[in-house]
Formats: sequence, structure tokens, C-alpha cells
Amino acid sequence: MALLLAPAVSRAWAADEGMLPDALLYPGSKPGYILVVDKAEQMLYLYRHDGAGNIGLDRVMPCSTGENKGDKMTEGDKKTPNGFYIFNQKLLPAELAPIYGILAYPTDYPNFWDKKQGHGGHGIWIHGINKPMVNYDSNGCVELENAEIARMEELIRLYDTPMVIYESLTLASLEDQKAEAEAIKSFVETWRRAWAAKDHQTYQSLYDPTFVNSDDRSFAAWMAHKVKVGQGYRSIGVELKDLRIYRHREVIAVLFEQDYSGDKRFASIGLKRLYLKKSGQTYKIVGEDYRDMPETETRKWLTAEEKRRAIETPAIKATPPLMAAKAPESPAAPAPPPVPEATPEPPAAEKDDPAAAEAQAAAKAKAAAEGRAARAALEAEIKPEILGLVNQWAEAWSRRDSAAYFQFYHPDFYYQAKKLNLGGFIKYRQQLIEEADEIEVRLSAIEVRLMSADTARVIFRQDYRSDNTHDLGRKTLTLKKTESGWKIVAETWKAV
Repeated sequence: MALLLAPAVSRAWAADEGMLPDALLYPGSKPGYILVVDKAEQMLYLYRHDGAGNIGLDRVMPCSTGENKGDKMTEGDKKTPNGFYIFNQKLLPAELAPIYGILAYPTDYPNFWDKKQGHGGHGIWIHGINKPMVNYDSNGCVELENAEIARMEELIRLYDTPMVIYESLTLASLEDQKAEAEAIKSFVETWRRAWAAKDHQTYQSLYDPTFVNSDDRSFAAWMAHKVKVGQGYRSIGVELKDLRIYRHREVIAVLFEQDYSGDKRFASIGLKRLYLKKSGQTYKIVGEDYRDMPETETRKWLTAEEKRRAIETPAIKATPPLMAAKAPESPAAPAPPPVPEATPEPPAAEKDDPAAAEAQAAAKAKAAAEGRAARAALEAEIKPEILGLVNQWAEAWSRRDSAAYFQFYHPDFYYQAKKLNLGGFIKYRQQLIEEADEIEVRLSAIEVRLMSADTARVIFRQDYRSDNTHDLGRKTLTLKKTESGWKIVAETWKAV
């Protein structure tokens, strides 16, 4: 018999047990935080890591990204870039135009790899807002409510805390993430040892012929330079500290503090970033960027009063357009001090006509509200169907009715835990069903999340009992709508 208890809908599907955003390979040995932006959902997920390999979802908050969808390519395209970025500056209210809210953190977009791949533009920040929060409403920055960004002030460390931006968030199993991170660490250690030992043959073999670096040296020029430098020293020392690994676009970015010495005559300490691409069963270095050590300590902080106001002041709500048209002009604000070149240019409506800007924001807010209402209506329509399907799936499993049970699975189903496609999964699960004389599957604490019109995720607590096994775990089913109804395309489970 299968028993389903009352379901609960949750937005925090990014916290699936045993699953993480696939860019978070290894956040390093120092505890800290990671910001993950899902542009498709207009949500920011704040992850916390303890330095010992454990990463957990701290909280989820709405955000707004570029007015136009897609990856940023050129100046003024009003798109938010996809990839891995580091905060390299902090701007307080006195340094900001009012439209940027209480606090802003510029990022390193475009970084070395972005530039080499032809991505242009600049001035991608995360910042607060002094206007209503509306989906897809920025010039390319990530916008948060003032209260949310003020709460993160103690969490963000310059040149350390990353922000990973997805067009649409993709997850991977924690087990796979750790395995890949270990393989990359091993590769980087081979690179370090070859360099320190002046083993130029091994060192060269780790690079791709298309390699470029921040000195604009080609692969051939770089290798010739390394041989020449190695001949000038009897011994070379290379020490790597604070190593971190993230995915950035189509490559893997490995960051670390590099302490280099040649005999006792030369020494340098700086930040190195290697860009890797998978090559067969190993990796190749396709890019390398080195910078002198920056000043990482944050010396500027919001005052207690600024933070209190940011956190306690209610978020600005959109004013109906007719009301906005009659609103008196706001008194002119004092001109802010010059800001860095990276400051995005505010829209003309915001600069020249506050009433028009407010009306425009209200119209966007109305459209966003209508979109959310339509999504909620679709979710309300689909959820009973999905719950009924999951109920039938559990009952078929409990009856040991293999024919009915496997009908719930999609032809493209993949079982991550055992690396099995549908055929392999059927053989594996069929054997377990046949070995048991009785099976009982109880499901509780069910959460349904509609990811798109044809994709949904169901998360629940599964209590499985047979005459020879009893286990309790957190299961996640990913379903896709087909002409014959919803089908399971992925399944994960973790013991609790």
C-alpha cells in the first residue's frame, strides 16, 4: 500500500538532497558564501560552505536581471552575462547614484576568458534598488531589494566571494561534483610539480595548442619563455594556496594564490587563474591569467543607521500608472560623487522624467504580476495531475506491478546514482522487485515545483519497506510532459 500525505509547494528546489548547481565544483578550504543567480526564475540562491566540502542552501530571494534574455555579448545589449564572477569593489551610498540603492558590488566582468571569447561591455554589478522590484528590469546588473543586499554585507568578501549566473539553473549530483573536483586537483598538482621540477616535457603536455595568457603570449611563445626562465634558476619553488574550482561558461576556472620563487633571487605572490577544458579523460590548460595580489580587506561599511533603514524600510511597491502621472516631481538630489567607469548608464526615463520612469516600472510590475498569476494558475491546474501520477507510481511499486511501474518512466530517463539509462535501470530495479515478497512505499512531505510548462520536480520523504530491506530517504523525481502524459526523466535519492 502507498500513502501520500498533504503536499507542500516550495520554491527552494535548488536545495535538492544530493544535488548542487553544477558550477560549484570546489569552493575552497575557507568557509564562505556563494551567490547563484537563476535568470529564468529571477531568483538568487545564497549557498554557504564550511570549508570541509559541505555546501548548503542558506536562503532564496527574488532578483531582477537584464531586460533582454540571453548571454551578454556587447556594450548596451541590456543582457546579464552567464558565468562565474568575483566581486572586486564595494560602493556605499555616498558613492552611488540613487537608482543603485543602498549598496553595490561591481564584478570582474568581463574577465580574462570573456575578453578572449569576444564578450564585450562592462559594469556588471549586484546592487540594491530604490524602485519597485520587477522581473527583467536592469541594464545587465543583478538587482536585489535593499534589505537583502544589506543583510549580505558581512558575507561578501572582495576577490573571494563568487557570483555564478545561469540562464537557467542546472544541477549535478554532489558525488559527481566531488569526483570531478578531485580529478582537477590532481591535474593541477601535476602541473605544479612539473613546473617546480623544470620538467618541461610534462609541463608542456598539460597545455592545449590554442593556449593564450594574460601576457598575450601564444602556446609556442609561452613554452619558449618557460624553458628560458627555467635555465636561469638552479631551483624553482611553486606553492599554491586557497585553491577553488568553478565552471565558467564552457571552461573550468581554477583560482589560487600563487607563491613563486627562483633560487633566492626572485619571488612573487599573486592571484593565478587557470582555464581548463576537458580532453578525453584528463584536462588541458587553454588560458592563464595572473594578477598581483590585490587589497582584499574590506575597509568600508554601511553605518548602523543606513543598515537599519535598509532592512526595516518596506520594499517600494509599484504605483498605478494614473497615479504616477499626477505625482509631483521629486526634489533634485545632490549630485553624487564620480563613480568608477564600470557604472551602468541609467535609462533616459530614469534620468530625465521620474514620473515616466515610475509609470514604466508600474507597467512592468503589472506585466510581471500577470505572468506570475498565469504561472500560479497553470501550477494549480497541473499539480493535482502530478500528485495523482506520483500516487499511482508509488502504488504500482508497492504492488510489485513491474509493467505498470515502468510505464511512468520517460525513454530518456537516466539514473544518476548508478549511471544507468532506462534499459539498465529497468534491469536493476526489476531484480530488486523480484527479490522481495512484499513491498510498501510511503511518501510524505511532498513538494511540487513547476519549472516550466512541460517540466516539473517533485520532492518527498520516501519510506521504503520490503521483507528484506528498510530505508528512509529524500527522493526527487524530475518529470517531463509528453503526448502520453507526465513521465519521469530523472530520479535521485539520499538517506535521511
